[in-house]
Amino acid sequence: MTYIMAFLFGGFICLLGQLVFANTNLGPLKIFMKAISLGVILTFFGPMEWIVEKGGAGVITNILDAGEGLFWSFFLMFQGHSEAIISFTIMIVLVLTIGVICGFLTPIKKEQV
Repeated sequence: MTYIMAFLFGGFICLLGQLVFANTNLGPLKIFMKAISLGVILTFFGPMEWIVEKGGAGVITNILDAGEGLFWSFFLMFQGHSEAIISFTIMIVLVLTIGVICGFLTPIKKEQV
């Protein structure tokens, strides 16, 4: 039953994301950011705990749970926990490093006149 619930919850979340992508002019990055923001909002108001409890791994592997992780990381940072501050700083440095590396690896398209 656990696998079925994980499949149903995860599939439903993916279906919602695909419907938003197919029926709006939003790009993948904007949908990604809105999903993370929705995860933060659901965590703040409480229903995310119930969703994760019922959906299990089907929810934890989705982008909504990244919003939950982001919420709790900031919550711990504002309480002054040094490990949360260090892990957040490392995450920012890694994301920036990957962005710079990918920027150098991406070929520049020359404009045709």
